Amino acid sequence: MILSISKNNHDASFCILKEGKILSYSQEERINRKKHSSVVDKVLLDYIRSTLIDNNIKELDNLILSNCLFDTSHPYNLLKLQQFFLPITITTGDTINYNHHLNHAACGFYFSNFNEAICLVIDGWGSKVPIDNFKGFETTSIYEASYPANFKTLYKKINYDAQRYVVNNHDFIKSCVDYDLDLTHRLDIGVMYGTVSRHLSFTALDAGKTMGLASYGKPNLEIPPMFINNKYCNMNVFKSDRTLDDEAFPILKNMSFNLKKDLAFSIQKATEDYFVRCVEYIKNKSKIKNLVISGGCALNILANQKVKEKFPEYNIFVDPIPSDAGQSIGAAKYKFFEKSLQNTPIKESSIYLNKAYDKDNIMRYFEKNEINC
Repeated sequence: MILSISKNNHDASFCILKEGKILSYSQEERINRKKHSSVVDKVLLDYIRSTLIDNNIKELDNLILSNCLFDTSHPYNLLKLQQFFLPITITTGDTINYNHHLNHAACGFYFSNFNEAICLVIDGWGSKVPIDNFKGFETTSIYEASYPANFKTLYKKINYDAQRYVVNNHDFIKSCVDYDLDLTHRLDIGVMYGTVSRHLSFTALDAGKTMGLASYGKPNLEIPPMFINNKYCNMNVFKSDRTLDDEAFPILKNMSFNLKKDLAFSIQKATEDYFVRCVEYIKNKSKIKNLVISGGCALNILANQKVKEKFPEYNIFVDPIPSDAGQSIGAAKYKFFEKSLQNTPIKESSIYLNKAYDKDNIMRYFEKNEINC
């Protein structure tokens, strides 16, 4: 029995595994009703505790705090959590900060039921990756995955802030790892998309609205290009503080609605092109034809569709919870298969997790809260 709690900058969640199968899962926002919530407070923990008790769980083999960084200053560090869940006993407590992109890859891979796969993770920011004396943040990762818990890194793109950190030894840093590595101060597509979304008066997590708006836009040569040489983020447009430079490009200032549609179209097209380039790399790097796509950018269904159109030879599975809300599942599943060494997939009955609500329950809730429908 494994309980995994994940706390990131957004979309905290928990997952309970019984013999490797998901017994219960929820995002924190569904419990405290605060969109993208990531605080891990008593409200969430009470809910988890009651779930354990309702399922007659008296002992946990592992309590995993993934991405939480619950130090002693946090009101619910590991020791206090072990006391909080009493009388449920916890055999092993682990503050495990598995690599963020590894969690994404694991969540998608173990849902896919593929025996082996290439996992493409495209995110805004992932874990801080230390290499020798260098530290940067992963933004795109590619793994070869197989059972029980084998995730071989083939590629990583790692971003660093050039205003704070000068890297003079790129070649040396690349020689310290056994995978292909891009070190860059340029933003990756996830942050680029979030930056454009904010410029359009959405939030960085409202990228789906930008994708929807893009369908009304068209190519516009007045909009500056998102990429240079169809590869590198155009840092003349995207500033390192995650804003667009509307002083250098006045067309980006006080944009009309039609121009906003065209800007959304531009970043959407750039995203689709980026996905295609990643799979072209994969095609040249690995013979495996099962592809799992995860990370926050995997929510971009048009980019996924473009991959399917361009690469019909691949069996493609998109992680059903590719955002950070899937981190708790990825960490729990990885821990289970790493520990059990089970070599076959465990099929989940559904991707619709946690409690089911029938029509009568819903109507009673409406009546209780005087909601007209």
